[in-house]
This record gives sequence, structure tokens and C-alpha cells, in this order.
Amino acid sequence: NAFELNGTLKGSARDVSFDMALQAAGGRLNLTGTAQPIAVEPSFDVAVTAVHPNLAELARALTGDVRLDPGLGGLDLKAQVAGTTKRFAVSGLSGQIGPTEVSGSLGADLSGPRPAVTADLVTGVLPDRKSVV
Repeated sequence: NAFELNGTLKGSARDVSFDMALQAAGGRLNLTGTAQPIAVEPSFDVAVTAVHPNLAELARALTGDVRLDPGLGGLDLKAQVAGTTKRFAVSGLSGQIGPTEVSGSLGADLSGPRPAVTADLVTGVLPDRKSVV
């Protein structure tokens, strides 16, 4: 599958800033932020925007799964993702997944023996199961 990646990287392997745009599978992913990839505990702070006009096509492109209803709609999400490889948070999540509006935050702590995931999400009306599978 064809893709196009454009952007800038500035800094060093210890502290890098970036502004990247990926167009692939009929959609767009923008990543803008900073990262410290070779620190003792690598960290990042990234603004993410993901847009695709059709969730069924996106699922097929990423996984080969064709079970989603092609009329379900698209994807249009924005969020800030920050943390480390062991603990991170998704804040300011807003947008739409198919016909459903979503907003809120998520967090994950993978540092202990049991992963801990937190979520504070608000959604609009969720589609019935028949349109998803």
C-alpha cells in the first residue's frame, strides 16, 4: 500500500521535536511534539490528529477485517498523548468515531505487575451491534 510521510525532525537523539504528517490507507495521521527517545526512561508529549473517511476501509487496511458496516462513518479524533513507555495519558480527546462523538481522557500505568488503565470518556449514542459487526 502506498503512503506519504512529510515533516520535520529537529534536535538530537536525546531531545527531538517533530511535526509529521502521514497519509496512508485513505486517511491522515498528524503527530506534533517532543520526545526523549534514549533517556533512561524514554518520554514523549505529542499532539495527535487522526482522520479517515471510512472506518470499515481503515479496519480492512490495518487488520484485513471486513466485518464493519461500510456505512458506519469515518474517524476524526484529536488528543494529546504524553508520558513514558511505562506510564502515559491521553488528554483532551475529542472527535468522532463513526456516528458517535467521543471526548475525555485515558491513562495507563504499565510499570507494575498488573497494568492499570483509567478512562473518563463521554460518548454520544453508540451504534447498535448490527452496524458494527
